[in-house]
Amino acid sequence: MMLEFQRPFCVGTPIGYGWVIYVCRESHLANDIWTVAMEDGGNIAHFRTDQIKALPNGTLDITKRDET
Repeated sequence: MMLEFQRPFCVGTPIGYGWVIYVCRESHLANDIWTVAMEDGGNIAHFRTDQIKALPNGTLDITKRDET
């Protein structure tokens, strides 16, 4: 199953920052595969769920937790 995002969001990856375009669900027991358009050069790369992190984004209400 593939889910295409109407509003791509920025993520950090092992090779830099990029924007998530879509995600493919492999199965309920495995990591999903995320397709990311990289900011540096516009290359398309694929990552497992455990390789990406959503970056803070006020518009999408993705905020950092206070570290107290």
